[in-house]
Amino acid sequence: MKPEAPPSDQDVTALLEAAPSAQEVIACIGKLGYAEQVETVWQEFLRIVARYGFDRVNYSYMPTLRDPERASRTTRFTLSSHPREGMAKVYASPLLDRSPMRIWATSNVGSMSWTEQPRLLREYGMEADGPGLRELLHDLGVIAGYTIGFPRTAQTGKGTMGLTAQPGLDQAQVDRIWNARGPEIEALAVTAHNALSRMPLSVLDRPLSATQREILGWIADGKTIQDAALLMKRSVSSVEKNLAAVREALGVETTAQAIARLALINHLRLPEDRSR
Repeated sequence: MKPEAPPSDQDVTALLEAAPSAQEVIACIGKLGYAEQVETVWQEFLRIVARYGFDRVNYSYMPTLRDPERASRTTRFTLSSHPREGMAKVYASPLLDRSPMRIWATSNVGSMSWTEQPRLLREYGMEADGPGLRELLHDLGVIAGYTIGFPRTAQTGKGTMGLTAQPGLDQAQVDRIWNARGPEIEALAVTAHNALSRMPLSVLDRPLSATQREILGWIADGKTIQDAALLMKRSVSSVEKNLAAVREALGVETTAQAIARLALINHLRLPEDRSR
């Protein structure tokens, strides 16, 4: 079977001509901004960036990132359209901590071409990792693309995104696409990140019940345990038992710590308006 020819500059021109129009980009930004489900945001974003030639995306949001050098050991919410068997291995291992583009994105804001990877390897004192990293990325089909670092949220959370170009595109061709349409791709990525980072993040090993989240919502709203019991028509002992279960599930010692942790991952349930 004859191997498929790589895209030519003429093919890249055709790709740019078929990219979304300004009206389509605006419409997509609106849809992303108003979306209420993670899947809605993710699928809409994947659909539109594929039209720019980026057919695989990795997204990571770290709500409590304190040590950029060890992101693999930080609480993380991740999404990936890469083949599961490949990227799952990277995201679940310390290999993630040896990615210069990922290190850059956890400490910076903006976009960077993957042409900068050799420079970053030198800057971070990681030149010895270069051959192994190139081999791994080649095996995963990750040849050309861009990395984006998003602004911090609430001074603690940090989001990053890797956009991988479709097979056959080299980095020079991807840079040409980015030079022509990069600002709108970044606008779409930032909107998707803002939407995803405000949604409940699937990072809990033991999901809390709606009742437990509502109790914590009342406590976070300034109510006492007795107040919460009265408002929810439950006994004080029931509320205390639920709070103890929450602290155990989250691995924290105090209710205040539980509230802070759930707030960071958007899992607090707002108290219902019981005046209606």
